[in-house]
Amino acid sequence: MILDFKQAPAEALSGRFDIAVAGAGPAGQVVARRCAEAGKRVVLLEGGALEYTGESQELYIGEELGVGYRGLSGSRLRYFGGSTNHWGGRCRPLDRHDFDVREDVALTGWPISYEEVAQYLPEACDILNIGLFNEDRTPVEGSETLVESYFRWSLEAPFAQMFDGAPVRFDLVWRDWFEASDAVTTVVNANVTAVEMDAGADRVTGFVVQGYDGRRVEIAADHYVVAMGGVENVRLLLNENRRHQDRLGNQGGMVGRCWMEHPHQNGGVYVITERLHSHLDRWDLMVDSIYARQKNESIVAPTTAFMRDANIMSAGLRLRRPNRRPLSEEEIAGAPFIRDLKFEEDYYRVGVIYMAWEQAPNPDSKLVLTEEKDALGMYRVGHDWRLLDIDFRTPRACLREVAKMLIRTGLGRLRLDDEMLVPGLPDDGGMNGGNHHMGGARMSATPETGVVDGDCKVHGVDNLYVAGSAVYPTGGHANPTVNIVQLALRLAKHLTA
Repeated sequence: MILDFKQAPAEALSGRFDIAVAGAGPAGQVVARRCAEAGKRVVLLEGGALEYTGESQELYIGEELGVGYRGLSGSRLRYFGGSTNHWGGRCRPLDRHDFDVREDVALTGWPISYEEVAQYLPEACDILNIGLFNEDRTPVEGSETLVESYFRWSLEAPFAQMFDGAPVRFDLVWRDWFEASDAVTTVVNANVTAVEMDAGADRVTGFVVQGYDGRRVEIAADHYVVAMGGVENVRLLLNENRRHQDRLGNQGGMVGRCWMEHPHQNGGVYVITERLHSHLDRWDLMVDSIYARQKNESIVAPTTAFMRDANIMSAGLRLRRPNRRPLSEEEIAGAPFIRDLKFEEDYYRVGVIYMAWEQAPNPDSKLVLTEEKDALGMYRVGHDWRLLDIDFRTPRACLREVAKMLIRTGLGRLRLDDEMLVPGLPDDGGMNGGNHHMGGARMSATPETGVVDGDCKVHGVDNLYVAGSAVYPTGGHANPTVNIVQLALRLAKHLTA
C-alpha cells in the first residue's frame, strides 16, 4: 500500500519492520521490492510526493563551492521514482578493469570483484527493459589503443516502437505493484531527517520521519537502508555524524570525500571521406531508421593497457552522426589543413565528437555542509567539485588517438577544439557534469579510505546500509543507472540471506 504521511494513521507505521528503506528512487525501490518478495516486512519512505512539488524540490537547493556546475536542484528530482523521472535512458555496465586497483592512481579499486556485481546484470537489464550486453571492447580498426564501447537504451515501449517510448520511469513502472503490496508499506511525503543510535552499541534504533507540518515519527526496524541519491545519502550522513560524533562511517573523515562526476565536453569536429560506405555498421545514416537511437554514433574508449601507459582514466568518445554538409567557418577556425579540404571532393560528411570521461578519486572533491538550514532543520549541502591534472589529461590523450585512427584508416580527419590542445582547465567553460553523482559514501575495505564495506554496510554500524551510486569507489565512463540497480539487487540478497 502507498500512504501519504500527511494523513497516514500512526498505527500504520507502528511496530517493528524487518527493513526500513529511505528513498524511493531505483535503488530504494529495487531493495524494498526484492526484500518484500523474499518474505520481509518492509517500509519504504519517500520524502517527496507521488508527483513533483516545489515544497519537496526546494530541499535540494545547495551551494556551489568548486568548479562551476548546473546546480544541485536542477539535476535531481525529489519525488517517487527519483531522478529517473528525467533520466535519458542511456545504459552501460561498468567494465572489468573499473574494479581493479591501479598503482598509478590513488584510491582506485573496489573491495569486491567484477564478477560479484556482473552476476546481477541480466536481472538489472530485465528491470530496465534493455537487451543483454554482449562482451564488447573489440579493437577499433586502425588503432591499437581504442576499443568499441556499446550502450543500450532503457525504454518503456518495445524496440520497434522506440521513437514513441520514454526510458523506464520508476515513478510509474512499479507503482501499481507497491500500491497492491501488503508486504511493503510505502509512505510519501515522509522525510527521513535523523538516524537514532543506541548509546551503548553501534546500532541504529530508528529512522526519524518528519512531515512538512513538523509532525515526527520514529520508525523501528532490524536493518536500515539509506537510498536517497548520490547527494542526499551523503547529506544525511554528514548531518548525523555531527550529532553522533562521526560514528556513521566517518571514522576516517571520508564521508563526503571523493565525490565524482563524469565530465562532459565537446572535443572537436571530424570530417569523413567517401570511404564511409564500408563502415555503415558503425554509422547508420538512415535518419528514419528504428535503429537510429541505438546506432546514431560510434563510441570508442581507451584500451586498458593504454590507460595504464598514458596514466589516464577511462572515457567514452562519441563520434556523433555525421551529416552531409560542408564545414562552417566556426568549425574550421584556425586550422589551415582542414580549410584546404574541399567538400564533395576531399570530405563528404561532418560530425562532432562529444566526450564523457571518468574522474579520478580525489579527497578534495567533496560534499560538505553549509551553515544554512532547510525547512526541515537539516543543514544544506555545499558542492565542492574539484578536478586533478589526470582529469584533463584523459580526454586530450583519447582525442589524439581518435585523430590517429581516422588518418590511418583513411576515414577522415579531426580538428581538436583549442582548449583540448593545452593543459589545464578549459577556458570557455564548455565542460560540465552529466548529472551522474557518484562517491561521497565510497565502498572500501577499511574506514580509513571509505564509508561502507563490500556489502554496502556503513563502517562501524551493524545494521545501516547505503544503496546507490554514492558507494562507488570509481565510476568508469558508464552512466551509473545499470550499476545502481545491480548493486541494489546484490544488497537485497545480502539483507534477505
